[in-house]
Amino acid sequence: MAKAQERLSEFEDAVTAERLDLRRIRNMCHGGIPDKPGLRSLYWKILLDYLPLEPEEWEESLTKRRKLYDEFVTELILDTHNSTNTVGADPLGALVDDPLGALGSGGDDSAGIPTSSTPTSPSSTPSAWDTYFKDNDVIEQIDKDVKRLCPEFAFFQGETSKPRPQGVQPLHHRVSNRCLATESIGLSKSGATKVTKRDSETSAASPLTNPEAEYHWEVIERILFIYAKLNPGIGYVQGMNEICGPLYYIMASNPDDAWQEHAEADTYWCFMMLMSEFRDNFIKTLDDSSCGIGALMVRFGEVLNAYDAEVFESLTAKGIKPMFYGFRWLTCLLSQEFALPDVIRLWDSLFSKQNRQDYLICICCSLVCSVRTEIVEGEFADNVKLLQHLPPSDANVILAIADKINANNTHARGSASALGPSLVGGATAVGGSHEHANGDEGVAASPRAPGPGARAKSGTLKERLTPTRLSAFLTKKRSGGSGSKSQENLKS
Repeated sequence: MAKAQERLSEFEDAVTAERLDLRRIRNMCHGGIPDKPGLRSLYWKILLDYLPLEPEEWEESLTKRRKLYDEFVTELILDTHNSTNTVGADPLGALVDDPLGALGSGGDDSAGIPTSSTPTSPSSTPSAWDTYFKDNDVIEQIDKDVKRLCPEFAFFQGETSKPRPQGVQPLHHRVSNRCLATESIGLSKSGATKVTKRDSETSAASPLTNPEAEYHWEVIERILFIYAKLNPGIGYVQGMNEICGPLYYIMASNPDDAWQEHAEADTYWCFMMLMSEFRDNFIKTLDDSSCGIGALMVRFGEVLNAYDAEVFESLTAKGIKPMFYGFRWLTCLLSQEFALPDVIRLWDSLFSKQNRQDYLICICCSLVCSVRTEIVEGEFADNVKLLQHLPPSDANVILAIADKINANNTHARGSASALGPSLVGGATAVGGSHEHANGDEGVAASPRAPGPGARAKSGTLKERLTPTRLSAFLTKKRSGGSGSKSQENLKS
């Protein structure tokens, strides 16, 4: 108890300096952040470069970014169609009132009717209807994913402590299925005319007990939609909800009312900072490039081979490639492999690293090594089932093995330093200023620059992972979805 209190005091004192020592903070957080309410949300904001290293600048920085997020909501949700008519209870809003002239600015072409002076080329600015229905396609996918986020965890289905932003309608209302009143006429067996009536109805968007309240999953839905709108090159991809969910849970659980009130904006910015490093994993056109998920899979195999060649060779001999089980691990940051409390513990250590991609690979290799006996002794079907549905494990044990793997890679990096800086270059900054402020010891080699020990083995692995096979598999994987694995032993 005394040791725990001493460690808590260390965390509280670390944020009282005029300028925070990022190296010290990273080392502290790697061992896990104490579960004092509000403490983890503060440190995650620091580790993800959302808060500057000077505490005196926090208030100004937070005010500026929270205001900017509110403007995003106003512009992209409230005033999407740039009409003087406001969007009311009907999700089509102004467009229903004047479907042809919702974006009109005067003249015959303002109603969307082509004239001799109206450009008709594909490069013309899309109409309000085009934008609206394209947005609805995105919302529909997000809506499906956020509703099944951590189903065993009651938090996301609960009501928020603050009211919905003024004028903002739930996004899922725009994609709820609607049936108009209909009548069907037929003949009964006796030859009499039979009329069947069906009243108009709207399908339930979710099991909401209070339609006037706002629910946590609705907030996450709005965050992901805003991110997709502001990042059209990436958009929304299934799996992003699994990353945003735990972030929002930590921010919304802050007991400080002032911080909890802005949990949505804070989550958006932390999510954006995190995605700036992992976004290449979600871009399909980069799958076969040196920075896409394909290269990450190759690196995964190299690191596993360097640390435990017996396990790697056993999997290779059975034809089990890292992509068969590691795709979901790497894209969702292991959020579907552990219960939420364990995910949070894993992320404490993951966020503390300067190069999170490399350390994530080390954790994934640790998961494989944790079941090495079963892998070596099992057959193809048994191994695939085992790796896709891992048994419960202690997050601290997994991290301890990951640290050994990381140290092994660091040693390989050091031995390659004589070959020149191109092989041992430091990690790229993610969020800005304080990635360069302090170094990070024990960081694994970059996927783009493996050490010579791994390179000797990489040729054979890369030959197996041909671009054609890799692209076909990833396309099938994405189209089928990553699924939602139930999380055991998680109490609401």
